[in-house]
Amino acid sequence: MKNLKSPEEHRTFRGRIKNENARVITYGMLDSTYRLHMKSFLPGSSIIANFDSDPEKWGKELETGVITLPIRDLIASYEKADGLVVVSSRLAEIGEYLDSLGLSYYYGRMMDDVVMNDEGKLPVEYSRQALRNKKVIEDNRQKIEQVKKLLSDPISVRCYDSLLDARASDNKIERFALVSPVNTGHQYFPEDIPGFSIFKDGIFIDGGAYDGDTIAQYIQACGGKYAQIYAFEPDPGNFKKLRQFAGRHQNIICFEKGLFSREAVVEFSGQRNQGGFLLESGKTAVLSPNKENTVTTCALDAILQGEMSRIAAASEIFIKMDIEGSELEALKGSADTIAARKPK
Repeated sequence: MKNLKSPEEHRTFRGRIKNENARVITYGMLDSTYRLHMKSFLPGSSIIANFDSDPEKWGKELETGVITLPIRDLIASYEKADGLVVVSSRLAEIGEYLDSLGLSYYYGRMMDDVVMNDEGKLPVEYSRQALRNKKVIEDNRQKIEQVKKLLSDPISVRCYDSLLDARASDNKIERFALVSPVNTGHQYFPEDIPGFSIFKDGIFIDGGAYDGDTIAQYIQACGGKYAQIYAFEPDPGNFKKLRQFAGRHQNIICFEKGLFSREAVVEFSGQRNQGGFLLESGKTAVLSPNKENTVTTCALDAILQGEMSRIAAASEIFIKMDIEGSELEALKGSADTIAARKPK
């Protein structure tokens, strides 16, 4: 990311766009999380264009009426703008592409004055959390080292160490710098792990499918050649979006359930769009005092047992889970599948 602006340039630009009617172009603004984030520091500026590499987003509008365009059209708008802001978690991937074009850019999270002051320091509550994290890390150093020995490649060890260091830092910019070198931009389909590849004509199981965003990446990576996709999403709002996405593709079966060790009705704390937690007394820590609703959970083994007619014995299985702390329970409910099919 050689053309990423410096921290000082970020602070200067942040001050400018808060007080002037600057002309800004963005990358990735359609994502709802980042859209809310951008509102915190672009109130007085005009977004003249938004870009994304995902064809599914082309032609869609921001709240301001700006149409999302293919990334190939970026240069023409860049010349008319006061700055380009990357508002996506895939900074490493996007930065590499922008570097190849010789374009400089800002990163939205490095200008977020909601959680960072002008010196780059996080507010007091974040500093206190960093101190607590440091103590937890030191108190559990032996366990941490045991976990590191379970990791099979040096990139995973580096990522693990970097994330721990970032948790213990109270400096927003330092946190970003610690994590970004190991962020390849391919969170679920890493190209840098030896022997890993996106297989075609396989079966993809998405635990925590959100609105279908990861499935879209999978379909693109395998060239649309897959046998079956099973998508699990317990949040009602997300599930509605997921079904709409699935309706535009073939062979996607959606379940309004969370992956778990068994079928149950479990308390659920929704976080609006992303980050919902399953809450079960005695099993999973209650992370929110607001018990908003309940959801149904299921074991993957039970689901696939009823789907065996759809699953060819030779089909490879890829399982992705991003289910906010319920992974261990979900793995227990997937034990038979894992033992029999050796999924990726």
